[in-house]
Amino acid sequence: MGPVAISPRWSVLLEERGTHPFLAEYDYRLQVFHSDDRYGEYRGTVDLMTNPGGRTSLCLYSLTAADRSPLLEVADRMETSIVDLQARRRLPSAPKGYERRFVGAFVEEAYPLRFVPAEIDPTCPPDR
Repeated sequence: MGPVAISPRWSVLLEERGTHPFLAEYDYRLQVFHSDDRYGEYRGTVDLMTNPGGRTSLCLYSLTAADRSPLLEVADRMETSIVDLQARRRLPSAPKGYERRFVGAFVEEAYPLRFVPAEIDPTCPPDR
């Protein structure tokens, strides 16, 4: 699967890596891409949360505000990461004044996680 569009200029690619040979524990990372034209440019990688207990769904929310850097919220059943796409780093929390819009979710129904956009299912899976 290729990168997922978060906005007209930003896209991300989820990396999932097992951390234990027998247990269902995973590290997640996002590769960040930016484009002003047709071809996206790799901007960097951001480490997300570690999932210490089994498969999960990761819900993505675009956070936008006028004249401010775009943010991405990545939420699973254990933790939420706020990612500054431009700076390619996690923030401790979302700053005030951002609008939140559900983009879609990486769901655990199959391996590897597959992305279901908000246009197909407009809500985050409740049983994640």
